[in-house]
Amino acid sequence: MNPEDITAFFESRKHRVVKTASCWWYNEYHQDRIYQSFPIHRLIDPGQEEIAELFRNARGALGVRFIGPVKSRGLQSSIWVCRKPYDLSVLSAKSRNQTRRGLENCQVRKMSWKELETIASEAHADTMKRHQLNGERSLGFGSYLKECPAYEAWGAFVGDDLAAFMVTLWVEDWVHILIQRSVSSHLKSRPNNALVFCVAKELLSRPGVSAISYGLEPLTVLESLEDFKLGMGFVKEPVSQRIIVARWLKPLINSVTCRVVETAASWRPHNPRLQKVASICRMVRES
Repeated sequence: MNPEDITAFFESRKHRVVKTASCWWYNEYHQDRIYQSFPIHRLIDPGQEEIAELFRNARGALGVRFIGPVKSRGLQSSIWVCRKPYDLSVLSAKSRNQTRRGLENCQVRKMSWKELETIASEAHADTMKRHQLNGERSLGFGSYLKECPAYEAWGAFVGDDLAAFMVTLWVEDWVHILIQRSVSSHLKSRPNNALVFCVAKELLSRPGVSAISYGLEPLTVLESLEDFKLGMGFVKEPVSQRIIVARWLKPLINSVTCRVVETAASWRPHNPRLQKVASICRMVRES
């Protein structure tokens, strides 16, 4: 799918978009003044002139975030990816058994945005509760996505009940898994395994798709999610994550203040919010 068409859709949804030599940049949902590179998977290494141009054209931007080659500056990290061939043989033994159980119990199919929007709330609420994010009420999608065919909705059903759903974005030769939610009472039926396996197998069979991404390595790692992705045949491909802040912010967010936050986080390892802020500081300091 063409990045120009997708970024035009972003603009139609009131996101601000800036194009530079390396890629496009847009302000993501919930991050109005942080600009993310697009397509997400492009490994870029913009120079100072390009970054300066971006800040001139990105009104009110506090910072920009992107990924680059593993040997470039930034926080050494990874992106979760699976590539062809994809079948049951690439899954771990445990995940293979769980996926077979999921395929026996669940029916996986594409969904219309109207259908998904109508029945997604339980899966969303249950997933937020399991991840201790109860304050996040927005589903993160809506029926407006029907205006951009790069987005697709998928569901795993146990009988007539939606047990899990997924939102994907196809751009260039990559498909990105953006959202995945599931109903707690149906987890024993393994809908997440069935959903990921069927969607990945279907998408990688399409001409023009060479990779599926399960997202960047998060700032705060959940071992259970890491184990799930690894078991389902995804691997970590090394990248560097970078955040560059606006020039006027640099005196406030400098190596000294970043290290203070990072030290505080080391004293409170079970505070997820502080750990996330510390990871951002580390990324800024190493960028």
